[in-house]
Amino acid sequence: MGLDRYARTHNLGGRRFTTAFIAELDPATGMMQYVNAGHNAPIVLRSSRAVERLEDGGPPLGLPLFRGVEPKYDCGTVRLEAGDLLFIFTDGVIDAINDDEEEFGESHLLALLRDLPQMSAAETRDRVMGELNAFVGYAHQQDDITCLLLRVSEKRA
Repeated sequence: MGLDRYARTHNLGGRRFTTAFIAELDPATGMMQYVNAGHNAPIVLRSSRAVERLEDGGPPLGLPLFRGVEPKYDCGTVRLEAGDLLFIFTDGVIDAINDDEEEFGESHLLALLRDLPQMSAAETRDRVMGELNAFVGYAHQQDDITCLLLRVSEKRA
């Protein structure tokens, strides 16, 4: 993968790497191809409330080669249907801590997403970030807290 070779040549002697989730969505069919390069597995919350994780891919970009072998990156495919939510997030979301040094956690995030009513991506983001902010309070965070959401709202022909 060209991105991995580029990241490896700029990894500060093996001290830096990058996780990434790269996807291409065909809005007409809902088919999405993706590669997960060591990133937190994005969540597909189906309209039925079932959860799927998008894990196909490989290691983070830019890691030193192991025994001179280029890493392998598998491509995954998923079909997004009307009402489905795609939730892509950085580890800062689930690693966020409160004043008692408790982590927000993946189980908390999954329960929150499942319990929310069907709403737009922006409304869902605002509810998740509101819950996260209430959880952490004024505790200083060590990492970025970033998420990207997509709600499939229309049926395709």
